[in-house]
Amino acid sequence: MAPASRRVSGPVALVLALLLTALGIPGSAASTPRPAVTHLSVASGPAAGGTRVTVTGQHFVGVTKVLFGGTAGRALRVTSPTRLVVTAPAHVAGTVDVRVVTGGGRSPDTAADRFLYAGWALTSLPLPSNAGPDPRPGRVAMDCWRADRCAGVAFYTAKTGDDQAVLWRLSGLHWSAIRAPLPADAADDPAPRPEGISCGSSGVCAAFASYTSHVGGADRNDRNLVWTLADGAWTAQHLPVPPDAVSGFVNVDQVACGGSTCAAVGTYSTSGSGGSVLWSRTAGQWTATSAPLPADASSGLSPTIGSLACGGSGTCVALGHYFAGTAGEVGALWTLTDAGWGVTEAVLPADAKDQQGRWRVNRAERATCGGGTCLGTLVLDTTQGARYVVQQLAAGSWTPVDLPVSPDAASGSHPAVDQVDCPDAGSCAAVGRYVDTGGNLQGALWTLRHGTWSAERAGLPADAASNPAVTPVGLACSTGGACVAAGTYTYHVNGGDHLGLMALLWSFSGGAWHLVAPFGPTPADQVVLGLACGPGQCSARGAASSESGANESHLWTRAGGAWQRARLALPHDADPRHEVLVDTLSCGAAGGCVATGTYPDRDLVARPTAWVWVE
Repeated sequence: MAPASRRVSGPVALVLALLLTALGIPGSAASTPRPAVTHLSVASGPAAGGTRVTVTGQHFVGVTKVLFGGTAGRALRVTSPTRLVVTAPAHVAGTVDVRVVTGGGRSPDTAADRFLYAGWALTSLPLPSNAGPDPRPGRVAMDCWRADRCAGVAFYTAKTGDDQAVLWRLSGLHWSAIRAPLPADAADDPAPRPEGISCGSSGVCAAFASYTSHVGGADRNDRNLVWTLADGAWTAQHLPVPPDAVSGFVNVDQVACGGSTCAAVGTYSTSGSGGSVLWSRTAGQWTATSAPLPADASSGLSPTIGSLACGGSGTCVALGHYFAGTAGEVGALWTLTDAGWGVTEAVLPADAKDQQGRWRVNRAERATCGGGTCLGTLVLDTTQGARYVVQQLAAGSWTPVDLPVSPDAASGSHPAVDQVDCPDAGSCAAVGRYVDTGGNLQGALWTLRHGTWSAERAGLPADAASNPAVTPVGLACSTGGACVAAGTYTYHVNGGDHLGLMALLWSFSGGAWHLVAPFGPTPADQVVLGLACGPGQCSARGAASSESGANESHLWTRAGGAWQRARLALPHDADPRHEVLVDTLSCGAAGGCVATGTYPDRDLVARPTAWVWVE
């Protein structure tokens, strides 16, 4: 009978292992050293996985798996004791350690084994310490000025039951939050309501809000303020007023920042009917200017300012209209220079007048600036209906732009221009509508490249009605030249025509526009609610029907040429029975993208959260 084997353990085993190692004799402890990773051939890849990675290191003997974070890689092939190849698995966005596992243990974490999953990384969006148990956060406004630097604002309910505002700053993937400061005249329940935020590439941001003040023994809910982020700190103030103001109360309508310059537009009280004001922040100070007017302006009548934009070079513009006597309501184009705000009368088509033979500018659509190029659209009421006139600022001068039309456009018709965007100097895009020779309403997609505008008819799905009644409703472009547009159309199914709701996406890449395949079962089953583009990617937020027919909140992203639904990680305290809603989506002109949402925790209390694009 063979003697029973005995396992040597404790101090005896340790001494034996050391002795075997010193003598160069293989033993269990000496033959299975811990592996080590010294280099990855590829240090990043998409969150969907699929990146083939060559791992270099030591002691790759008896490899059982390679972990990306806590998930095992696929298609593992060990080629030598110092080299292996593995396919990265799908993973939520963020940085993970790539660790090799053998009988000797796991390789230690080092800077050489870091792998970045590009995509939307979950971040914690805190609230100030005075937030109540049910803070009921309001809609979040965000903007970014680079990949890991963003700012945001929202309101919430404090422990005392009154509403307060929170100001956030992102550094890396960490958000800091402060209770937003308020002026000394704020009421006991100030109820601040943030309206918007804009950031320039230098890191200067401006956010504006209304709040309830306490003046003369009574509460007034019509006071406006601006929070400014500069040199890493937030400050609150009432914007100054022009010299002819009869009170310090103003209405702030819009803010915009570009480079280190910020601007704002609004109205103020005068001894007459009131006035329009243009603000600018340069050299660290806000100044107010009563909106200047061309020489032919009617006296005593204030202009209307409809849109504002600032570009990365610090160029800021505003568009609107004013009364010019018998000429009617004429377009006004304001430009901020080193000398302050100046105004130019818009050049308008001679055949774009009303029945009285006067121009009648109805409104100014959203303006945009990229570098030193700015675009804006004035809409006129004419005898033939609405007429859209695009104005372009280049090399310091304003000129009207006669956009080309698609070859199938009806003779003598003029397109409607709904959205414009200029990510770079001399690089712009626009979306709109036109009537074709058959009287059908088609979508138009324009691009400006190398000084020339080109027009394309917007592509449509196979189920489009004979009159698709296309209405583009959104446009976003990035500095890399990528663009995405959204719109609605009428589709034909079961013998009838039906109007879709924001059910189309078009993306611009490779010098052409392309219709994006639907994310739901059909385009009619998806809703697009917001668009944003940053360097290297474009995204859309919305909802789409699942295979079960349920409507789910989605975030779609195009990176690397393909559109995919984003893999969004959920906060650890999220109630898995309820859906997380993506509420906002924003990308800065100089880089950085952020999406925000709300989710119910396990006590069904609504909490804010944010995802930051990393690559």
